[in-house]
Amino acid sequence: MTMMMCSFCGCYEDSVDNFIRGPGGILICNVCVDLCNEILHKRLPEAYSSEQDALVAIIEMERASAEAKFGDADKAETWATVIAARKGLRAGRAKAARNEEEIGNGKLD
Repeated sequence: MTMMMCSFCGCYEDSVDNFIRGPGGILICNVCVDLCNEILHKRLPEAYSSEQDALVAIIEMERASAEAKFGDADKAETWATVIAARKGLRAGRAKAARNEEEIGNGKLD
């Protein structure tokens, strides 16, 4: 019998209460869900004063998640920076696409 393992922290089913199954067989344990909720409620402000503030918040969330997963602050910092950069790039591309669409529709001058 194969034991289930959290895709985020690597904990097995015998060390957590339960899992949430996501797309593609991804599993997240209750401990990681609690950590994510804590980060979202305590660290993220309602609105960011700039895109830079939003990127810093993403880096912090990713760092906390990676540190829990890897148990190594240096690895976590590197991982968080890479993931945040990817997310920032995707967000920037999506924003540019929306702006182009709005210009094409005459919504922006």
